[in-house]
Amino acid sequence: MDSLTTDYLKDVMGKMEVYGDRVQFGLTSPGPRPYYQVTNTAEKKMAFDSNHHLLHPKEDEFVGVNSTRYSRWSRSRRRLLPAASAPPAAAARAAPAAAVAAAAVRAAAALQ
Repeated sequence: MDSLTTDYLKDVMGKMEVYGDRVQFGLTSPGPRPYYQVTNTAEKKMAFDSNHHLLHPKEDEFVGVNSTRYSRWSRSRRRLLPAASAPPAAAARAAPAAAVAAAAVRAAAALQ
């Protein structure tokens, strides 16, 4: 999870703004960007592939060891992606995407 880019995480948060306040990442997804599932307060779940398109997950895609625990990111959006809201020049001077992603994972774990 430390290798997720800022752009990828911004897109995940965009889906969270629309569909729900909790996210869970799949650990069996192919490629460097995981599939993820967003859940709202009514427990309705929407799954997305690594390109942020709707996904019909396998029955065990987001269960047990196949996924991360749920993370509530809406409360700490500024801590997760500080460079995401900065002007382009400031974002260019900000920490590398890997450091931002690592901070996001740490912040999400702290919320659980």
